[in-house]
Amino acid sequence: MASEVEVAAAAEDLVSAVESAVRAAAEQQAVVATPDVAEEVSETPEPSTDVQQEP
Repeated sequence: MASEVEVAAAAEDLVSAVESAVRAAAEQQAVVATPDVAEEVSETPEPSTDVQQEP
C-alpha cells in the first residue's frame, strides 16, 4: 500500500499535469482565436469616398 508521502507526491504530479494541460488548451484557444479577430477586422467595410460632406 502507498504511503501518505507517495500519495501526496502523486497528487502533486496530477495537479501539475492538469495545470499544464489547462495552460496548453488556453494557449491553443488563443492561437485559434487570433486569426478570427484579424478576419473580422478585415471584413469591416471601409468608409466610402463618395459621401459628400457639407461645408
